[in-house]
Amino acid sequence: MTLQNFLNTLKTVKKSSASTLSPKHFQHLPDFISHFLKPSTPLDASALPSLTPTTFRDILSNPDLKASKCFRFFNFVANNQSLLSFKPHLQDHLILISRLLKTRLFADAEAMLKTLSVDENLRNGDIKKAREIMEEMSGTGIKPNVITFNILIDSCVKRWDFEELDLVLGLMRKGGVGFNVETYKFLIDGYSSYWKIEAAERLVMEMHDKGLRVDTYLFNLMINGYCKLGAIESVLLLLGRMRDRGVKPNADTFCPIINWYSKVGGMEVAMKYVEEMQKMGFELDKVMYDMLIDRFCQNGMADEAFELRIDMERKGFQADIAVFNQMGEILCETYQTEKAKMLMNIMIKRGICPKMVSFTSAIS
Repeated sequence: MTLQNFLNTLKTVKKSSASTLSPKHFQHLPDFISHFLKPSTPLDASALPSLTPTTFRDILSNPDLKASKCFRFFNFVANNQSLLSFKPHLQDHLILISRLLKTRLFADAEAMLKTLSVDENLRNGDIKKAREIMEEMSGTGIKPNVITFNILIDSCVKRWDFEELDLVLGLMRKGGVGFNVETYKFLIDGYSSYWKIEAAERLVMEMHDKGLRVDTYLFNLMINGYCKLGAIESVLLLLGRMRDRGVKPNADTFCPIINWYSKVGGMEVAMKYVEEMQKMGFELDKVMYDMLIDRFCQNGMADEAFELRIDMERKGFQADIAVFNQMGEILCETYQTEKAKMLMNIMIKRGICPKMVSFTSAIS
C-alpha cells in the first residue's frame, strides 16, 4: 500500500466512522471490552467466540476507550484467531491506525502500517519482499510482534517455502519474539503436510514442555502425517499420548488410521477402529463408506462389502454406479449370483444402467 493510497483510504475511514456512529451506539462497549482486558489479570479469551465483526469495529471506534486500550485489544484478538469466525478487516486496521496517530502513538501506528504492508506483499505472493520489510522494521527499532511473524510464517508453510521460513524464524530468534499457540499450529501444519513429521513432533513436545495445550487438531495433523508415511507404530504412540493427556479424538483422528489399515489389507483392524469411532458418537461419511467397500472388494470380502452397503444406505447415503458395479463384479466372482441380481434390480429401479461385464454370471 503506497502512502498516498493509505492517506486516501484513511480519509474514507474517518468520514464513514464519523457519519454512521452515535454516542448511544457505544454505551455497552466499555463493559464488553473490560471482560477481556482486566487490569492485573490474565487476558480471558473464553468469550471471544461471541465477538462479531460489527462489535469488533465498534470497539475500535469507541471514543470512550483509549486508543492504547483498543490497540491492546486488537492484538489480543489477532493472537486468538482460532477462536473467531472472522479476521480483522483492512478498515479495522485503518480505524485503529487513525486513532493511534491522533493520540501521537506513532510507533504503534507505524508497526500496524508495516504489518499491513507485509500482508499486502504476501497476498501478491512476494514472501521475500514481506520478509525484507520485517528486517527493515527490526533495523529501525520497530519490533515486529508475533502476530506479524505469524502472517509471514503462515504464507511460507502454505507455499512450502522452507528456505524463507528458516530466515523468518531466524528473525524471530534475533528479535527475541517467542512462539504463541498460533505459531505452533502454522508450523506443525506445514511440516506435517510436507512429510517433515519429526520436526512437527519436536514442536508438539516443545508445546507440552511449555505447558501449552496440544489440541485434537494438532494431534490429527501428526497422525495423518505418520499414516501417509506408513509409520503406524508412531500413530499408536500418539493415540496413547492423547489418552494420557485427556485429549479426545474425533472423526478426523480415526479416518487416516482406518484408511491406512484397509489399504494394507488389515480390514479387521480397520473395522475395529470404525466400531471405536462409532461408540464415541462419530459416524462414517460417504467417502469413508465408499473407500471401505472398495477395500473389501479388493480383498475379496464380498459379504462384508455387501453388508456395509446396506449399512451405508440405512444411514442415508446412496451407493453410486461405481460402487454397484464393483460389488456386482466381486459377487459374481465369488458365485453369489442371487446377491448380484438383487443389486442389479436396485440399480434398474433407480434408473442406473449396470455395467454388463460386471454382472455377467448374474445375467446368464
